[in-house]
Amino acid sequence: MICLHKALTLAASKLLTAVMAEQAPQSSPQSHEKVEVGQVVPSPNEPIPLIYFNGFKLNFGSGDITFTLRVDNQNMAALKGSYTVVKTLSQALSKLIDDFERITNHNVMTSQEVQNAIKASQ
Repeated sequence: MICLHKALTLAASKLLTAVMAEQAPQSSPQSHEKVEVGQVVPSPNEPIPLIYFNGFKLNFGSGDITFTLRVDNQNMAALKGSYTVVKTLSQALSKLIDDFERITNHNVMTSQEVQNAIKASQ
């Protein structure tokens, strides 16, 4: 099960990186550009951070969606994206999981399905 989890985490990370790279400007902000507090600006020569999460919260505003990534109910990082990019990411993640389930002949349970199964066994 850990190998399955690592494979999904790695695949999702690569997909998220690819989708975000398509939507992000190709250069780092120049000294005259505004950089918000807490904004991560990767150097072209540095690897991007790998963030593990086992939970999340979603919020939306008038122009974007915020993903708060969590580990054991503690906020670890936040991602913010436009509705268009988030919908595109959603479709890509769904396809990735569908492909994974088809290839492995294994249905991945959602968090809710896991919780329901645990409750039913008690």
